[in-house]
Amino acid sequence: MSSSTGTPQLVPGLSNVSSVTANEQTSYAILNDGTVRAWGSNYNGELGNGTTDQSSAPVTVTGLTGVAQLVASNASAYARLTNGTVKTWGYNGTGQLGNGTTTSGSTPVDVVGLANVASITVEGSTVFAVLSDGSVRAWGDNSSGQFGNGTTTNSSVPVTISGLTKVSSITSNQSSYYALTSDKTVFAWGRNYSGQLGDGTTTDRNVPTKINALSTVTKLAATNGRAFAVLADGTVRAWGDITDGQLGNGTKYSSTVPVQVPGVTGVKDLSVSYNLAIALRTDNTVVAWGDNTVGSLGNGTTGGGTASVQVAGLTAVAAVAANNWSSMALMADGTVRGWGDNYSGELGIPSTASFGTAPGNIPGLTGVASVTTHGHTRYAVMNDGTVRAWGNNSEGQLGTGTTTNSYTPVTVPGLSGVTSVISNGGASYALLADGTVRAWAQTISRSSATAATQTR
Repeated sequence: MSSSTGTPQLVPGLSNVSSVTANEQTSYAILNDGTVRAWGSNYNGELGNGTTDQSSAPVTVTGLTGVAQLVASNASAYARLTNGTVKTWGYNGTGQLGNGTTTSGSTPVDVVGLANVASITVEGSTVFAVLSDGSVRAWGDNSSGQFGNGTTTNSSVPVTISGLTKVSSITSNQSSYYALTSDKTVFAWGRNYSGQLGDGTTTDRNVPTKINALSTVTKLAATNGRAFAVLADGTVRAWGDITDGQLGNGTKYSSTVPVQVPGVTGVKDLSVSYNLAIALRTDNTVVAWGDNTVGSLGNGTTGGGTASVQVAGLTAVAAVAANNWSSMALMADGTVRGWGDNYSGELGIPSTASFGTAPGNIPGLTGVASVTTHGHTRYAVMNDGTVRAWGNNSEGQLGTGTTTNSYTPVTVPGLSGVTSVISNGGASYALLADGTVRAWAQTISRSSATAATQTR
């Protein structure tokens, strides 16, 4: 049986925190001195303290210093250190710890043979490391050809992904993988059931293949069997499963090669969700394309959705976010607009209307510094360091001590000096300017562990 912390509570024993991340039922805090604290579930040694005992209070991850990046996935954790090496701990069923074994570990171990690592990316139980020379190593699960080395055999030590050089970042989604290079070209490999590899076929690839139709790419995004690229000239290309109209060209046909989204120019940022794409342009207006069943395009209509449209009435937009059929725009004046699905109160309006077809002002929000979405829950960090929340509250995500959804923003009690909020659905965390952390919402099961401020 799970329980809830109700309102935000101080996570004990934490100070000088620089960032927080969470892995299902285990949470991690990186401190300013490069050490890590962890709390929550520990069945596979996820806490990294040499035990498999759960902990409701943060414990020190053994032997970790100089941590620059921490990623958690599927009961395993991965730390990139400032010296360019990587340490891992937790579950190791497919060799994702990279230490030559498939034995889980309760203290950090070195990934074999890795040096000069610039970044790590994890999807499921597959780990990618981009090295400072632009080459890529992978280890762990390879059942879908994730390693790009022509095999589907797992590896407990890093292997080189064939033919990749000058890589700046890795993007992945549903067993399809993309490498963006420093010369702004793209390579793809993995599953290709909808043509999401962009090579003109629906044939899976177990070695990276250059997408010849793409050049001068500045940003990649992938979701649900489809992918998008923003080019240096501000145009957008889309390909893969486009049955909801995400090509924006008036059709609902999938494409096995990247095609230009008509009418979309001057793009400086792109947000994509399950069936929707939202682009912020350099003139600070917004265009959208995709499924418009619940007014997600924000142009005052429903239906259609196969052609890109300008979101009505939006100028001076600072940032946009699309999530689960609804979108938000943070305005330059610190107010927020919302449109699309309102099933759980995502639009922040005092109404049970199921959706809104055009952007509406979310009442009570002025002086907003940033907005965050997770599922059907929304958070706004205010300039004064307080937090407002609205929408789905089935697991206490609003921090009000109840599980009742709210159709208008409510103040999350007891919070001040907040710099950022993160949520993974079951638990939410506020990082404060003084380096402490507050947490609320569902905890891990009391029948299996001591109560920790954790995820479902």
